[in-house]
Amino acid sequence: MKYYLDRQQEHYNEDNYFDNLDVPAPIEDENYSYQILADNTFFHGAIHVALSKKFGLKSFLTVIYLQNGEIQTCSPVEIPLKAPISPPQLMLFLQQVQSNPAQYCR
Repeated sequence: MKYYLDRQQEHYNEDNYFDNLDVPAPIEDENYSYQILADNTFFHGAIHVALSKKFGLKSFLTVIYLQNGEIQTCSPVEIPLKAPISPPQLMLFLQQVQSNPAQYCR
């Protein structure tokens, strides 16, 4: 996740907007499904999601966003939803993150 946060910050510094970084959605490995959700109109940031594909394995997200014109890059935080996470559950949760990204920034 750190790799994509670094790329996201570089992209913003060069092009002045957040992006999905040409990452096909989702990218998957044995344990996780990865997604990047960028928004430059309401939220002005990107959420990087690592959804667990296995019961008992935690899911995480990281947030990068603008606050008072400054980029805020957050450490990964656990997604507080029980597996399996349905698409509607995830979308509602991500709307909460977009509404108050500082709450999910550590």
